[in-house]
Amino acid sequence: MESTHELLRMDVEGRVRTPAARREEILEEFERSGMSAAAFAKAVGVKYPTLANWIQKRRQARRMTGEKKEPGGAALKWVEASVECPPARSSLVVQLPGGASMAVNDAAQAALAGALLRSFIDGGAAC
Repeated sequence: MESTHELLRMDVEGRVRTPAARREEILEEFERSGMSAAAFAKAVGVKYPTLANWIQKRRQARRMTGEKKEPGGAALKWVEASVECPPARSSLVVQLPGGASMAVNDAAQAALAGALLRSFIDGGAAC
């Protein structure tokens, strides 16, 4: 049986050096996961500061190339929404990756919500 284990190199301080290809795989998995960076780091066995550093470097590289993705990385997705008749309350609830949500109750809040979502798309918000 062939082993799928891979030897990982360590630097002089004993830190594991993750190969660039594996680092990219981890970042792609993170972007698809919808999890917070802290929860994802724990799930895959990477220290949170390490993952945060990789995410930051990737975002900087994307800004340089003009590529836009939302925080947590997944490309923006449209989801189906339904309205209960009659609505219990006249508000729009926006569910964000990682479990965060926001309720929009009037036009002024809609403008603020739009600005917040644009900042996510532009990569200005941290996970």
